[in-house]
Amino acid sequence: MRETRMLVLIAVLAAAAFILMATVQVPVLPAAPYLRYDPSDVVGLLMAFAAGPLPGVAVVLLKDVLYLLFRARSIFGPLGNLIAVATFVGVAGWVYHRRPNPSVIIPFNALASAINTVLTAVLVAALGRRGLSLAYLRGLGR
Repeated sequence: MRETRMLVLIAVLAAAAFILMATVQVPVLPAAPYLRYDPSDVVGLLMAFAAGPLPGVAVVLLKDVLYLLFRARSIFGPLGNLIAVATFVGVAGWVYHRRPNPSVIIPFNALASAINTVLTAVLVAALGRRGLSLAYLRGLGR
């Protein structure tokens, strides 16, 4: 019964995150309209805090698969989003669930945010430089 509830919760939150990703996108810079923020990543982050890192990453994975199937023009946007957000959500959920006691939640979350920012930036920069950008520029993104 518990596994069924968790699977249903993951599916419902992934659908909600997909709807947010497909409908709410705010441009970050007017000069670069391709840089957009969508609040769908918050749903996976909340799931990671509530149930653990793996359910949070599962929500992100399902959201990106749904976006790839129904809205994406190429695989590179959802793939980059999956790599960046799954890293962020997984590390945040892991650190949150490893806190020693409730009195250190704020310092632990500050540490998790710092680790997440560095790890996600390094991973996305490395993958963007070596794989995703080069494959897209070679014409595989069409």
